[in-house]
Amino acid sequence: YYFMAEISRTVEDVSMEIKTDTLAKDGLTIVMKNDSDSEYTYGPDFYVEKFLNDKWEEIPTLTGDPLTWNAISFTLKEHESAEVNIDFKSSYGELSKGKYRVYKNFNKKTDSNPLNLFVEFMIK
Repeated sequence: YYFMAEISRTVEDVSMEIKTDTLAKDGLTIVMKNDSDSEYTYGPDFYVEKFLNDKWEEIPTLTGDPLTWNAISFTLKEHESAEVNIDFKSSYGELSKGKYRVYKNFNKKTDSNPLNLFVEFMIK
């Protein structure tokens, strides 16, 4: 039913991929890995984009309003990994056929520039 086009992107020894057999029209589980010697922080936020007209476009939420998130920060320690369940259904409904990506922001504790990682997938 579902096919992952590109499962991960790695930047500075930090990567994000879809956990095997978790991709569905209504959500997925992401595995975040930190193979660096630095701590990173991340929040509960995620964003979903669809590849339309040769570019990535943020898909509208069910309400038409932007998503809002609590200002919570989690730590991804050096050489550790963590899993996050992402529920599309409550914010976007079930995803239709197409090419998508989910992205999350990470911050290195010693750097103020955010690191944006994404995973791409196909819903067939």
